[in-house]
Amino acid sequence: MTHLGLRSLALSAAVIALVGTTPTAAALSTAPSAPVSQSTRAESVQVKVENPSGTIKPNDERFLIQETQKIDFPPSVKSVTYLVIDGRSDNLNDDVVQWIGTNRPDLVPDGTDKGGTWKLGELIVAVSTEQRHNGIYCGNDVCSDLKLTPGDGHLQRSLDDMKPSLRDQKWAAGLLEGTKAAADPSLEPETSDVDPRVVGGIGGGVAVVGGGIAIGAYATSRKKKIATAKEQFSHISATYGDTAQRLDQIDIRANSLASPLAHAELRSQWATIRDDFLQVHDQVDRLGLTLDSQDKDFYAKRKDIATAHASVSALENADQNINTLFEMERGDEVVRRRELAALREDVSEALNDKTLSNKTLGRHQLDTVVAELKEVDGELRALEGTTAAPDFMDRFALALRKHGHAMDQLSKQMKNLKLSEHSTPNIGDSTWRPGYGYHGWYPYLLLSTWHSSDTAAASSSGSSGVNTSFSSGFSGGGGSSSF
Repeated sequence: MTHLGLRSLALSAAVIALVGTTPTAAALSTAPSAPVSQSTRAESVQVKVENPSGTIKPNDERFLIQETQKIDFPPSVKSVTYLVIDGRSDNLNDDVVQWIGTNRPDLVPDGTDKGGTWKLGELIVAVSTEQRHNGIYCGNDVCSDLKLTPGDGHLQRSLDDMKPSLRDQKWAAGLLEGTKAAADPSLEPETSDVDPRVVGGIGGGVAVVGGGIAIGAYATSRKKKIATAKEQFSHISATYGDTAQRLDQIDIRANSLASPLAHAELRSQWATIRDDFLQVHDQVDRLGLTLDSQDKDFYAKRKDIATAHASVSALENADQNINTLFEMERGDEVVRRRELAALREDVSEALNDKTLSNKTLGRHQLDTVVAELKEVDGELRALEGTTAAPDFMDRFALALRKHGHAMDQLSKQMKNLKLSEHSTPNIGDSTWRPGYGYHGWYPYLLLSTWHSSDTAAASSSGSSGVNTSFSSGFSGGGGSSSF
């Protein structure tokens, strides 16, 4: 019997076990759409994604809305608005208030000039993708309840929580992480899982006051972690069975990929994701949880739940990404045009970026990079007229290699860039695109993001860099930072 057939039999047994009589199986077969104990309070919060340039994909928009509605906000929060803009200046605060004043005046009822404030009940989370700034803003009542005022430390922490994902261009994830952090006013720039039982031994007489604050912060943090564990367990319950039954089909499709973009590293990534997913049944079964289990059990096993959830999510993303590459290989002209357009846009960004000539490249090196990028652009233009050609994938791969060589030359001259500390999305990431990992390829926009991030880190000197000023005299709460 083949390895594939053996895995199929093992998988069938796992699926049957999932709908059997064990407590975990009962939870998985029930597959509710949300944890039983989830509060309905968050569902009353209105969520809007303002995405004028289409930077965030529709699927990520839906994910952002759904996950935001699960957050336990205080009653003062009536609406959450996400704003994704390119950015025009070095002050995101000004860019945001200008955009909202023009496009969403309902959020600034008193106008955008001196003395104006954000609408009461409003929480705004924003990112400037080109200028590399992120911001969180709020109506006065929300700012007060969530402690998002300058000096509280919570505003800085919330902005900082967004940055790791934003630096990797995971825009939706970064926005959501900022919102989750903002909704938990107990979070400060430095936190840890402190057991409240030890607080009384610290600080003598101060422990009575400080201990009460610490216990409250610990309880709030614990509640958030329990809610996250329940959401993740619910997602596993709702999706594992269907995905498991399709695993052999996905595996066959993955192994049928034959273009140069289906490189050895991609195949290795898929094998790891597939094998990790095959362990999920045993992992969840060992938990012994159901959706009705006690909070203390979810809290105790939250890390194991997170591991299983990551495996399920990675396989779901890989399924979509494999389909994209499969359709591209089979000649789907819509997919081919989309990928051509994305790469041409990246080339254009590199050629038109005014900072390109300010890198530490010599004149000859700069001319070489520019010439190579123009050559790539010409090849991509030619491909746009032959999207049905049998050799399309080979020619697209060749263009990627030339583009990658130009990026490699550019990266070597970027001061402060720590290339070895960055990685491209793999086949299990929602931000993956065909070409990642092919001869080490990465797009210019990602390289620019890494460089900006490393440069900002090198010059920050430990300061929070939270900017709360508006040049117009606008008095709305919140502020911004850079990433």
